[in-house]
Amino acid sequence: MSTSISALRKSHASPSFAALVGKTANACFRLGRFHTLMGYVIFTTPAVITVALYHAARLGSAPSLELVQSAARLTLALIICILSYRGAGLAWDDIIDRDIDGSVARTKSRPLPAGDISLSGALLYCGFQISITSLLFQKLLPMEASLVNAIGWIIFLVYPFLKFFTYWAQAGGSLLMAWVVPVAWVACVCTFEPSGAATVADKWAYVASIAARDWQIVLPIFMIEFLFSFFHETVYGCQDTSDDMKLGVFSTSILFGYQRGPQILKPIIFAYLGVVFYSTYLVGLHAVLLTLIPSYVLISEIYALRMADPRSCARFAKRGIEIKIILGLTCWVSFLWKACFA
Repeated sequence: MSTSISALRKSHASPSFAALVGKTANACFRLGRFHTLMGYVIFTTPAVITVALYHAARLGSAPSLELVQSAARLTLALIICILSYRGAGLAWDDIIDRDIDGSVARTKSRPLPAGDISLSGALLYCGFQISITSLLFQKLLPMEASLVNAIGWIIFLVYPFLKFFTYWAQAGGSLLMAWVVPVAWVACVCTFEPSGAATVADKWAYVASIAARDWQIVLPIFMIEFLFSFFHETVYGCQDTSDDMKLGVFSTSILFGYQRGPQILKPIIFAYLGVVFYSTYLVGLHAVLLTLIPSYVLISEIYALRMADPRSCARFAKRGIEIKIILGLTCWVSFLWKACFA
């Protein structure tokens, strides 16, 4: 009889343990934003575009098939590394913002304020994700890319605190997202032109030489991502403006205001479209074609935007993600077309 009772207790204990593990795994998954399309697109698309533009610029200097294979391998490697990197950074952001998130209607269901994971558990996950990211960068990309990405880690560390003392927190977030561009560019360059340097100092010197040589191409690509992220994050933040003001949190959404916001963002969007045209023109892709779709969608959406309406802001943010996907895919298709048929 006692044996059957013991077995019954164990049968009840196992599902509870399994449920706890499942709940924790789900919480970690959401901490890294692996459950949203935005989480997969925001940080990876800059790498996808950069790889396509770099290899398009090299067409004619190496066999086309070799360039296509290299671009595919680097795109996959960068997506894997950057998703892991982003997962760690967003977990850190949620750790710092846990009290704020609990007071904002849109974010109170996130794992930490909802109690789905403890603070110590979130910190353990963040540390684990950082370790995985470091290993992935080491195994999949040249070391110089890891060195450049170290600056991104510093920005990630500081970024969550910006909203407490400056209205320009979105500029910091935009810098963080755009920093993927130099990481991807250095990874591409060092794949074709390995430095052969033995020391970290020499590798840094090689990165500096790449920056001095290629900045006229890299800077416009960087600005594509910076400008896009800035207007996208500003509009996205308007969903929480009223809650942020009550909590004393700063943002460009508050600084610009509902009335002036669209007027300020319109020239930024036109500048963004201009940089897209210029960057693709430099590498010989079909720049006019690349700008037609995002131009039409962005311009129509900015004129329809009502920053005082959270639903309108959410719609604009969703359209922005779709545009990033379209732009990344179009860059790649245009590169493949030029490599195979031009």
